[in-house]
Amino acid sequence: MSFEAYIFCDRAIRSTIDWQRHIDDLGFEVRIDSDRDLLTSKGHLPAIWQDREVGFEFGPIDSEDVFRTYDDLDLGGPWRHAFALYWNTLPGFVGAWVCAAAYGKAVGGVVFDPQESVLLSPDAAVRHAQSAIDSLPSIEALLAAQRRR
Repeated sequence: MSFEAYIFCDRAIRSTIDWQRHIDDLGFEVRIDSDRDLLTSKGHLPAIWQDREVGFEFGPIDSEDVFRTYDDLDLGGPWRHAFALYWNTLPGFVGAWVCAAAYGKAVGGVVFDPQESVLLSPDAAVRHAQSAIDSLPSIEALLAAQRRR
């Protein structure tokens, strides 16, 4: 099963080096392990957190596609830039949300969580990212217990 989040903004971060600086400024320990132009490239973005791979798919998208899909929601805008993040692992959940929150906070954008149908302000996205970090150990423990049965 794949999950997704979207960043909508009018300013953009071009490099992973700048993005990493914003992640660090928020105190998150996720490290982006790639150097690429974020405005043009798509694909897997490797990231590390606590010696674990927490990478996810990332790339620019046409915001109108998202607006059409979720036409019953007000996603604000119009936005000059839109980016999609996709993941299918629990660690990827942490990586994607930390990076989405830092990006949104850095540029004054918003982050859309379609699983919850909620549009998050930059500060709310940061709280959501911290919640992802805080909840991961208990979710993994629950899944491990279920597998042992």
